[in-house]
Amino acid sequence: MKIYALLFLVLCLSQQLHAKEIDVYAFCDASTKFLKKLSVLPLEDLVAVKSAIAASSSLEELSVASGVPYIDWIEDTQKQLLVSESDAKLIVFEQVKPIEFSRYSRVINMHGVKDHRLWDKVLNDCVSVNLAALID
Repeated sequence: MKIYALLFLVLCLSQQLHAKEIDVYAFCDASTKFLKKLSVLPLEDLVAVKSAIAASSSLEELSVASGVPYIDWIEDTQKQLLVSESDAKLIVFEQVKPIEFSRYSRVINMHGVKDHRLWDKVLNDCVSVNLAALID
């Protein structure tokens, strides 16, 4: 559950949002829908992506493995923290790798699940964790 909070905070940093402007419910809804879409992919493909994420040792490798370009995150991290591009890449990599790994772990665990109550629990857990993270 802490992974959702970290992902949410990283996304907020990348979009330079203030806590009052954040719609946790919309974020968690979109995140849960994305996980649900991934959960219907072949299990072997999901395991392969998770393995590639685990083996990644740089942001570039992680980007290839996850299919997510992190260019905006690098630029935003540089601006927010006033660091070099190489430092920003390392910061983003260290923050995002555990998130991506956990995302695929959750997707693998939820593979093929069609029960709306279980997906609703995923959504509710995301909302609870992220609202708590904003309060802290």
